[in-house]
Amino acid sequence: MDGFTPVGILLGLGIITFGIFSNSGFEAAMTFIHLPSIFIVIGGLVGAMLVNFGRAQMQRLPIIIKQCFIKTDRNVAELVERCVFLADKARREGLLSLEMELGEENDDRFLKRVFCLLLMVLNQMI
Repeated sequence: MDGFTPVGILLGLGIITFGIFSNSGFEAAMTFIHLPSIFIVIGGLVGAMLVNFGRAQMQRLPIIIKQCFIKTDRNVAELVERCVFLADKARREGLLSLEMELGEENDDRFLKRVFCLLLMVLNQMI
C-alpha cells in the first residue's frame, strides 16, 4: 500500500474539519452541514461521471479506487531506461519498429498501452 494515500486523505479531512471548527466551534459545524447542498454536490458528481464515462468504465471504478491504495512493484528507473531505448529506436528505425519491438517481448502492459496509444495518435495526425 502506498503510505501517502491514506495520510493525504486523513490530512485533507483533518484540515477541512479544523477549518470548520476554527470559526465558531460546534455551532459552525452544524451550520456547515446542509443536507440539500450535500445532495446537490454528490448528485452532480455522479451525474457528471455517468455522462462522461460509459457503463463499462463506471463498473471498473472500484478497481481503480483500489489501485490508489496498492503499492505497485514497478522499477521506475528501469521503466525510464526502457522508454529511452524505445524512443531512440523509433528515432533511428521509425515508429513501426516499436510495434514489432513491443509485440515480441513480454513487456509491461502499461508500456505497451502507452506506445500503442502513441502510435494510434500519431497515425491519425498523419
